Amino acid sequence: MAGLGKTAMAKKICELATEKKHFDATLWVCASNDFNKRRILGEMLQKIDEHTGGLSNLDAILKKLQQRLENKT
Repeated sequence: MAGLGKTAMAKKICELATEKKHFDATLWVCASNDFNKRRILGEMLQKIDEHTGGLSNLDAILKKLQQRLENKT
């Protein structure tokens, strides 16, 4: 089903949800060919908390991400 615009549509929905503030947090992270958990979760955390940086341990990133997303809609 390549080339049907699935990714473009999903990205647009994410952008609209962000603009209209439907959720406390919305994230768009590209995980295509280079599926690296640490990189993807690190990017997510960076988008939520710009002051978080330097975490390289996967468990530390997960813990911080969970803390930042608790009680969000």
